[in-house]
Amino acid sequence: MPPTLYLIDGHALAYRTYFALSSSPSIHFTTRSGEPTAGIYGFASVLIRILEQNKPDYLAVAFDTGKTFRNDLFPGYKATRAKMPDDLRPQIDRIRQLVDAFHLPRLEQEGVEADDILGTIAYQAVEQGFGVKIITGDRDLLQLVNDRIVVSLSGTKISEAKNYTAEDVKAYLGVNPDQVVDYKALVGDTSDNIPGVPGVGQKTAVSLLEQYKKGVMQKLFSQEIRFKDEKGREFPGWEKKFGSKIFEPISNKTHNSDLPILAISQEFGAVPREMINYKISVTENSIDGYKVVEKGDFIISLRSFQGGIEYSDYKGICSPAYIILRSKIDINCHFYKTYFKTYNYIQELCRKLEGIRDGKMISYKYFSEIKLPYPSVKEQTKIAHFLSAIDEKINRTESQIQQMQEWKKGLLQKMFC
Repeated sequence: MPPTLYLIDGHALAYRTYFALSSSPSIHFTTRSGEPTAGIYGFASVLIRILEQNKPDYLAVAFDTGKTFRNDLFPGYKATRAKMPDDLRPQIDRIRQLVDAFHLPRLEQEGVEADDILGTIAYQAVEQGFGVKIITGDRDLLQLVNDRIVVSLSGTKISEAKNYTAEDVKAYLGVNPDQVVDYKALVGDTSDNIPGVPGVGQKTAVSLLEQYKKGVMQKLFSQEIRFKDEKGREFPGWEKKFGSKIFEPISNKTHNSDLPILAISQEFGAVPREMINYKISVTENSIDGYKVVEKGDFIISLRSFQGGIEYSDYKGICSPAYIILRSKIDINCHFYKTYFKTYNYIQELCRKLEGIRDGKMISYKYFSEIKLPYPSVKEQTKIAHFLSAIDEKINRTESQIQQMQEWKKGLLQKMFC
């Protein structure tokens, strides 16, 4: 285990402890002279508990100092937040004195927030081999989470703090930690009075991401955008190969009928029928003639000239009417999974069907006569990973929308029960 640096968001923790202890009307935290101490007492309790129970290798506390460069960029920044309670303001200075009395580093800098300091120190500590745990109540800091940085957010009660890993952030917000900034830039953040892009809500954010992916795909496959290798060097130029040079047709019907039957659709690709409630029945005799599909195979379906060629992430069997394609040379399957769905490629398929009635299937002969791009496999992989990251962002944003809709539905049910 690497040594661990604990970083405390001083203002955030002071707020949390102040409101937690001030909520009880029967208990008043004051000195004999009447000086309020709820925030001080709560902060000290949490600090002592961390030192005694967690025994951090290193610990520092960061504080805000006032207005920051963000106020200069956007005067309305945090303008809608309630002012600090009058009896908490003097306690902040006492808490600073408390930190100094414990001989702990107190981190402050004019013009920036405690968040900025915490993020900077956290990344510097990770670069030097430390693990980092940030104690805060500010959800904005979840953007810092990675495999070496954990953020501890207090819950309804201070004792209900939860440690957030990258997986927890994804489950909680619906996006990865490194996507939090992009998402908030689009939809805004009401807690900080950040307006976001006018007219862009969660659904519009998904639409914009999808449009962005389409635009990027067009530029990638036309080679207007090129990646470089790990050493910053250009990849070799792209070759053009006939489809028959990269893929071959497969017609393996050797199976004992215990493989899942795959449904082939433009919406879902090639997936087991039970996953999409596909209700068309088949007889055992007809299944005997079905073709085996391996994971990584491509399928030319009856509608490929309209929606492209499908990809299978599953091993199963499919109708003998479909053409199964399998790579005969080294490729990145996900590169071609994306390419076969591009507008330009689908148009190429359509040209092969000129004058043929709708519903006629693309033959392997037609497929093999179309030239396909063939970058180096390393560049194929880099492109595939990049596009996959965009897909993940779209899926997580959609998931967040669904979670929000379920939350609203549950809230309405409780209101009118």
